[in-house]
Amino acid sequence: MERISSREKILLEASRLFAEKGFHGVGIREITAAAAVNSSAVSYYFGGKYGLYCAVIENVAAMLTSSLSSREIQKLSPCEIIKLYAETVKNIHCRYPYFVRLLYHELLLPTDVMGRFAVETLQPVVKILRSALQAGKKSGIFKANLDADKAIMMLAGAMNFYYLARPIHQSVIKQDEVFSEQYIKTVLAIFFQGISRREEYEKI
Repeated sequence: MERISSREKILLEASRLFAEKGFHGVGIREITAAAAVNSSAVSYYFGGKYGLYCAVIENVAAMLTSSLSSREIQKLSPCEIIKLYAETVKNIHCRYPYFVRLLYHELLLPTDVMGRFAVETLQPVVKILRSALQAGKKSGIFKANLDADKAIMMLAGAMNFYYLARPIHQSVIKQDEVFSEQYIKTVLAIFFQGISRREEYEKI
């Protein structure tokens, strides 16, 4: 059995505790006690609580940026890029379920970490999606009057709000992994139907 390093233990427990209580509600001693490591380990590995919180968020950022790297994106069609984005968002929420609760806390008591996340991670992703939509318009796949930025907001909202509101709506609508997969496919089908020229939609 592979041994988990002290750094990984701290990240694991910090992710859970930050999600439960937010950045301001968790102390270093609580994190290190949960991880069963010396209290100085947070400073050693992360430079303090703020650095640790950044590392938790950066785990998500790394997954998003690695999936949508510019080198790979150049080989994909506009529709494939959009599908890759949707798949990546789904995988992030499945791999890092704590991220949704972190977002809740950030809405109530925001830190500058999420602001940095938006600038350093989300801005480049928006740029990639915007370029894909513009390329689709230029090639005649998408409608000529498509507003790329509004379309991006609609897609991101439909994808992320599903996971944000899941604790509420899953008590009303029975859901499992198959349901989640079908939900993503439905979102993409509606999205493409809305932005595509009618004669091109069947080819997607």
